Amino acid sequence: MIDLIAGSSILVLLLSSFLGIYRPQMQHLAQLQAQKQTLQQQLDVGSQVVMGLNQLQAEIATVKRRLKEFDQQLPREVQLDSFLLQIDRAASQAGFKITMIKPGSLHHEELYSQLAIAMTAESRFPEFYDFLSALSQIPRLTKIDDLMIVRKPNSSLCDITFTLIIYTAKATSAA
Repeated sequence: MIDLIAGSSILVLLLSSFLGIYRPQMQHLAQLQAQKQTLQQQLDVGSQVVMGLNQLQAEIATVKRRLKEFDQQLPREVQLDSFLLQIDRAASQAGFKITMIKPGSLHHEELYSQLAIAMTAESRFPEFYDFLSALSQIPRLTKIDDLMIVRKPNSSLCDITFTLIIYTAKATSAA
């Protein structure tokens, strides 16, 4: 009988230990696992935000690069001397013989200004085409206006007259 009482006492003691110690620890473990899951979800959201920020930084870099390219195409000043050197270089590369360059006055629009440059040349048409191709490689907004090509009698040369218009972002002096 003593053995039965002692065995029952040990069983009660073990059961109470289980209920008093093990069960609260299990509840605490469940809470910790729930916190872990919540923190993991927050970390996943944070990782997505970081990836989004990285993509945003890449987009900002692209926009800055494109803005720089656009500023080259539409500078804030005319920079006529520099542009005329570029035109001369393009003509030389193409074998295009420019006989006259006459810059006009700066014409102001609301958001931009434009400068017309009257040009005449004597060349064969393939060289003129090569000049236009080289001109398109200059990082500057330009437009050909009033183009007239007249072939010289008994020659492969043409008299070429045109107006080259360059643009600036704001009105400035021509030099």
